[in-house]
Amino acid sequence: MVVNFNGGIDVVSPAIEKTPGELLTGINVEPYIDGGYIRAKGYEVFDGGESPSNTKLSSISYTTGAGTEPVLNDTFNGNAIAGVTVTSGSWANNDARGMLYTQDDWSGTESGSITVSNGATCNIQDDLTHFNEFGFIPEDGIQFYADVYEYRRDAVQIVPGEGNILGVHVYLNDVYAFRDNVGRTEALMYKSTINGWELIVTPTLLPGGKYDFVNYTMSNDTATGGEKMYGANGVDYAFQYHPDDGFIQLFTNVPDIPGFYPNFIVGQRDHIMVGFSIGQISVSALGDPLEFDELSGGARFIVPDEITGFNHVVGDDLVIYCRNSIRIMYGRTNSATDDPFRIEAHSINSGAFRWTGQSSQSSIFMSGQGISSINAVLEYGNFEILSLSLKVRPILSQYEDDNLIAGSVYDNDNGVYRLYMKDGKQFVMSYDGKTAGSIITNEYKHRFFCITQGKFFYDKVFFAGGEDGYVYQLEKSNSLNGELIPTSIQTVYDHFLGEDPGKSVDSYKTFNKLRILLDSPDELVIQLNVEASFGNSPPNLISNNDEKISSGGGVWDVSKWNEFVWSGSQVAEDERYIDAIGHNLSTYMYSETKFTRPYVIQGIVYQFMQRGQMR
Repeated sequence: MVVNFNGGIDVVSPAIEKTPGELLTGINVEPYIDGGYIRAKGYEVFDGGESPSNTKLSSISYTTGAGTEPVLNDTFNGNAIAGVTVTSGSWANNDARGMLYTQDDWSGTESGSITVSNGATCNIQDDLTHFNEFGFIPEDGIQFYADVYEYRRDAVQIVPGEGNILGVHVYLNDVYAFRDNVGRTEALMYKSTINGWELIVTPTLLPGGKYDFVNYTMSNDTATGGEKMYGANGVDYAFQYHPDDGFIQLFTNVPDIPGFYPNFIVGQRDHIMVGFSIGQISVSALGDPLEFDELSGGARFIVPDEITGFNHVVGDDLVIYCRNSIRIMYGRTNSATDDPFRIEAHSINSGAFRWTGQSSQSSIFMSGQGISSINAVLEYGNFEILSLSLKVRPILSQYEDDNLIAGSVYDNDNGVYRLYMKDGKQFVMSYDGKTAGSIITNEYKHRFFCITQGKFFYDKVFFAGGEDGYVYQLEKSNSLNGELIPTSIQTVYDHFLGEDPGKSVDSYKTFNKLRILLDSPDELVIQLNVEASFGNSPPNLISNNDEKISSGGGVWDVSKWNEFVWSGSQVAEDERYIDAIGHNLSTYMYSETKFTRPYVIQGIVYQFMQRGQMR
């Protein structure tokens, strides 16, 4: 029987009602847009300089190596060395032979005598090979790749200061970060550069808070430098920034309640709007982000709820997230006669937590009832019906607190909503803007305080501000900042109902074979185990078999578990024997990968025989 992997985690449905292909647990995998589960991408530290994961190697053979053996970052002819292998002779005896690995693109001659920066000499042999992907690097060069990666990772700068990264944002193809200074007397603003973090001059900014940002172009900005960056943080005035204009504070404070500052900011139909948690929205004059006075074209709106964020729905109407309600602002201007702004309540019993709102074809967010979308709220009006996360609600309910949430992004290229928690937990949900699919939970070692997304030219990018003072680029590396990515899934206990559910559920089965459907571009080791009858039967391991598989290349090596070594770039169906008896079966898979590209587990084909009825 073929079991296609789909559906994500289900910890709610009764065991007999769980759908084959769903999971009891899943760590560091995501719903794959074409079906199955894909190993999640990793992340790495970032400062605008050389990206560790952009490391590439080239190799060339050499002879008559003489002098001191070259090491990492020695140079010749504009090339930086990653390492050398010695297959015969020695550098000390002036007769070393082997392979010389260099970093990134090759420069200069590809044959003849070379002199290395440490004084060593050798002859290179005109057989240069470039390795643009880690998976193509020969086994003797893998450690050199790791050495270069770790060197570049360790060279990435921390954002100067103390405490969390308070905000991180992408603007004009650069990354900006805010962090308190040492002593936490003020917050400082930094910009990423090829040489690391550069301090940006600002007025004295109050320390603390958590920053919300938006890039927006007003109608008159074509004459004043184009798109500008706006921000708010809940502890100080909102601001506008442009490299030519500098940092300008927006005086939008609540005039009759001193000490309250805007928490959220958004651009809306040629206005800048700021939201205060106490329930006020201040709106700038048309085309003028610096003017909020109501006598000069500004406006103020009051909502009877705590504001928790802004977003947009189709049609560019503004979603106002509140603690216990969802409201939408319609209209185009502050003018009382020309389609004026107006706020209408669309749900008075479904709100949203801070930092969880994202836009796809609709607006998606998290509240006390789980993950939902504005479309569902408008269509059904009942939060339980519209909830998109019922199958993981017991897990998600542990995070019903703004202070536990780091942030969220929507990755439209892969059709997934990602929700990051401060303890390292991540919820990933496939979502096409209309219907929800799989939800899987992931776990990260590093702790993030804030999350953002943006674009470098035309490429979507994602960043996190760490509690350790580093900025991390998400969905970038194939490691967790140079460490292994542990990946595991456990399937639900499948009763293999077939055409006769009653008979199948009530009967024992002898499981004797399985075939894994897996697609990996790089060599891969996956460990497997199976468990029958909800774990009440004695553990039955897959039989020892060290034969190579026939399509894709792989071997088994059994100790405690079976170990599956995969080395192909195509989907294979490899048959393995099982010795397990029970009325259902669950399969557990585990791998640890570092630098290898994501792989997709598409499903499993099981073979079994019906036995006698359960008594």
